[in-house]
Amino acid sequence: MPELRVLGIGPVSLNTMVYEAGGVALRDSLPRMRDFGFTYVDLNAWRSGDPDGMSSRGRRELRESLRGLGLVVSQMLMIKTRDMASSERRSAPRPWTI
Repeated sequence: MPELRVLGIGPVSLNTMVYEAGGVALRDSLPRMRDFGFTYVDLNAWRSGDPDGMSSRGRRELRESLRGLGLVVSQMLMIKTRDMASSERRSAPRPWTI
């Protein structure tokens, strides 16, 4: 499937919040995004897309699903950003890996 473009300028991405706000979990939204012609996904770290709520296996399955569908994460919207730039080690958030 050709990638979705706007005015022939460049590829378009879709934010997963569109589905999460409608009650559709990340796992179920990814195939829908691909079916609509999207290649790039703006991953929203909210609800089912929150890495803190995923197990290691869940994050691995997410990576495999993205690869299998040919989707690319173009950016990640991080909601829990408190103290990210803190020099205090104990107040810095633990790193996320997807």
